[in-house]
Amino acid sequence: MKNLILKAMKKITFLLFSIVFAIGINAQVYKTVTISAGGLHDALAPEDFTTVTNLSINGSVNAADFLTMRDEITALSVIDLSGATIDGNKIPDEAFYFSIPKTGKLSLTQVILPASVTALGDYAF
Repeated sequence: MKNLILKAMKKITFLLFSIVFAIGINAQVYKTVTISAGGLHDALAPEDFTTVTNLSINGSVNAADFLTMRDEITALSVIDLSGATIDGNKIPDEAFYFSIPKTGKLSLTQVILPASVTALGDYAF
């Protein structure tokens, strides 16, 4: 009887651990920043570079900010730029594209652009 109870407790403990782990992996981390062009890197806390999944940017954005989004914010899935002004009203060349190994930013699932954007650079995505 004790063995049966012990086995059941182990299964329940494993199940609970699995659920908590799965929830932790799928957690969405939202961040909203207001920046001047080139200021995204400095607007983020060190932990933001590995935890932020949903980023909303207000203010002015330039090519350096796109590099920060592409290269440094590793878990980034959703970017909302609807409140931003993008330098030249153009998404820069290779904004979210890596020329080596020739792939886009794989974590990225959605980009919301401001209405003022009139052009996409080469290989922007």
